[in-house]
Amino acid sequence: HKYSLIYGSADIGRHIRTKNVARHKMARLCEVLNLKLHYVTGKSGVQCRMYGPLDIEGHLSMVDGRYYLLDTTRLFPPIMGGKGTHSMLRPECCKQNPVPLNPDSYSRFSKTLAEDAETIAATRELVFGKYIPAAIASLEEDPTQSVTAVLHQHGVCCYWLGVVAHLCSSSGSQNALKAVHTELIARSFKTFLYLALNQRERGSEDSGPSALATSHTSPDGISLSLNPRATPEDIAKSYLERLATDPAFWEPLLKTMERAYPNYECRLKQGDMDRAAVLERIR
Repeated sequence: HKYSLIYGSADIGRHIRTKNVARHKMARLCEVLNLKLHYVTGKSGVQCRMYGPLDIEGHLSMVDGRYYLLDTTRLFPPIMGGKGTHSMLRPECCKQNPVPLNPDSYSRFSKTLAEDAETIAATRELVFGKYIPAAIASLEEDPTQSVTAVLHQHGVCCYWLGVVAHLCSSSGSQNALKAVHTELIARSFKTFLYLALNQRERGSEDSGPSALATSHTSPDGISLSLNPRATPEDIAKSYLERLATDPAFWEPLLKTMERAYPNYECRLKQGDMDRAAVLERIR
C-alpha cells in the first residue's frame, strides 16, 4: 500500500521515500551484505542517495506494526550488463568482495555507471578467475558434495554451470566434471518432466479425462508421452529410462543444456552418464 511505503519506490522512481527509521535499517542490512550507499535518479528526475536498489520497497505495516521488505529482485548487482535476474551476483560473492558494490549497477537509475562497470568488471574477474576454480578444486577433492552448495559457498550462481563444466574439462578435473554433468543433466531432466506434468494438468482442466492429450511435443522436439492414468512417479520413471537409452531424448537434452547454460561445450556421451548419480540427484 502506498501509505505504508517508507523506503524505496513503487513507481519506478516517480516518488522515492527514504524515511530515517527505514534508512537506518537499510544501512545496517547493506553493511552486512557489502552494498554501498549510492546516488540514484528516479523517473521524475528526483535525485537522492540510497541503500539498496531504487525500486526496492520498505513498508511499515499499518496492521501489525512490523517492517517488511518487498521487491528484492535487484538487491544484488548483476555480474553482467542486461536485465536478466539470472546473472545477479550471489550474496556470498558480494559479502567477500574487496569493495562495496552498487545494486543499481548497469541500471538507468545509477548516477555512477562508469565507476560501477569498472567495479563489477573486477568482481567478475574474481568470480571466473578465483571463485569458480576454488569451487572446482573442492569438487575434485570430494565429488560427493552438493554441486549447488559448493558453488553457492564460493559465491558462484548455478547459471554459470556451463562455464564450470568448461573449466573442469580444460583443467583436467574429471571428478568435478562428472559431478557437474550430473547436476546439469538432473536440472534439464526436471525441465522435461515439468513440461509433461504441466501439460497433463492443463489437459485435466478441460472437459474430463477424454480431453487429455496423449502426447505433447516440447520446444526441443521431444515427444512427451501423457498417459492419463500414469502417476507423476510413473512418468518420471519412464523419462529416466529414456534418458539412459533413447538417443532421441538425449540430443534435445544436450541442446537444452547448451541453451540454458552459457559456454557449455562439453558434448557428453549418453553412455558416459552416471545413471545412479542422476537418479539420486533428481530424487
